[in-house]
Amino acid sequence: LELAPTEAGPFSDHLRRHLGNLKQSRELETALEKVVQANGWVSIPSEQAFKLYSMGLVKLQGNSVMPRCDLYHKYFCDRLCQRIEPES
Repeated sequence: LELAPTEAGPFSDHLRRHLGNLKQSRELETALEKVVQANGWVSIPSEQAFKLYSMGLVKLQGNSVMPRCDLYHKYFCDRLCQRIEPES
């Protein structure tokens, strides 16, 4: 299970394909970044929510979304969430 959200994991091709699709749309990439940074349900613009839902990346409840599963949460947070590097 530790390897699942990594490039060496059994789902790496599937996850990379989704990441490649997200990289083609800055709006979707930014929306999913917001989703995986949140703890629980979060509101994003409805068009983006529907597209992410259609891709199978999020669960939809009313006007709110959250990652469909822990695997997506971990993988996409590792790759999309902005990290602030400590100053040396």
